[in-house]
Amino acid sequence: MIQSYFRLSGVAIDTTCNGYMRVDLRSIAKAAGLSVATVSRALRGFGNVEPTTRRHVEQIARDLGYVRDPLLCRAQAFVRQPHKPVYRETFAFLAATPLAPKDSRLWLVGIYEGVRQRAAELGYQVESFRLPMSQEGQRALIKQLKFRGIRAVLFSPLVMRQAALFELESAWSAFAAVEIEDKIKSSTLSRVTRLPVQDMAMLLEQLRSRGYRRIGLALSKIDEASRHWQVFSACLLLERQHPEIKIFSLFEDGDDYTPTGLYHWVKRHRLDVIIGNGNYPLDWLKEYEMNAPRDIGVCRIDCLPERPEAGLLIHYEDLGHLAVDLLSSQLEHIHTEGPDIHRIVSIPCLWNEGETLRAVRPVSAGPKSRR
Repeated sequence: MIQSYFRLSGVAIDTTCNGYMRVDLRSIAKAAGLSVATVSRALRGFGNVEPTTRRHVEQIARDLGYVRDPLLCRAQAFVRQPHKPVYRETFAFLAATPLAPKDSRLWLVGIYEGVRQRAAELGYQVESFRLPMSQEGQRALIKQLKFRGIRAVLFSPLVMRQAALFELESAWSAFAAVEIEDKIKSSTLSRVTRLPVQDMAMLLEQLRSRGYRRIGLALSKIDEASRHWQVFSACLLLERQHPEIKIFSLFEDGDDYTPTGLYHWVKRHRLDVIIGNGNYPLDWLKEYEMNAPRDIGVCRIDCLPERPEAGLLIHYEDLGHLAVDLLSSQLEHIHTEGPDIHRIVSIPCLWNEGETLRAVRPVSAGPKSRR
């Protein structure tokens, strides 16, 4: 039936694709006695085509078995855009688990948003990939990235704790690569991080100025080890400088990082304030009807604007922004065949007053001198 229609219309049948007919706009236009432009407008539903003409074209397209090629249509639509973005290349954003549409990891969402915004400003695209745990999976991902021509990767926080990265660091070093926050052991990659020494000095001075003297570190041993004991070291230095201050750590006292373990640890040491990360410390104490700051102060090293905790406020978007700047700089050196330059860029935190610490104690003026 279709073949006879083609013969009557004077349209040649193209059977070059494995014996199947391939119908294009020119075939439909010849059968309808119209121009290719008119047929294209009719099939795309444009308003400048008469309804009878559109129905006529659609009927012939159905009779001939015409099917639109979605890839070709998207490519043509992109070409027709008057102000289309021009991307230089794609950055790979590697995360331990892929980002979800409504991801609860707000810190990771903030970093990714900073990466995406800054990359767009510089003319790059960003695509998120899951970093496999195994060496075999990572080798497969490396091959996939190279096959796609991706030469630049961003390691998001937490992925550096995967053991396979230690074994495959040389393979990942073949890319322009930047680490965000975490650090591979003996890594030579560029890195964007915080200023932990200065940040903790600011946090501890805030606690001391508010009269807190019995300070507890509500941190798990695994988390603190991943930070290279920076929080613990800063607290021990404060204790050495101010003998009236006593430091207690949960990971040295059983490491029972659970609601019950935290509550009994706080009560046993009669703590004035705890330092934690994440939502758990405050939420767990609320389960035992402990109010902050009335019953105990709660300070956090990774505050979020929508949470009530006081402490260090991290600019996650700025971390992503700086990571892209470092990565694009590395690519420029690759283009110019210059020497490899590995940089470490640090960004300080701000103090977030929050609602979980008592007010700063006023400084006494001292006794007035007599004349």
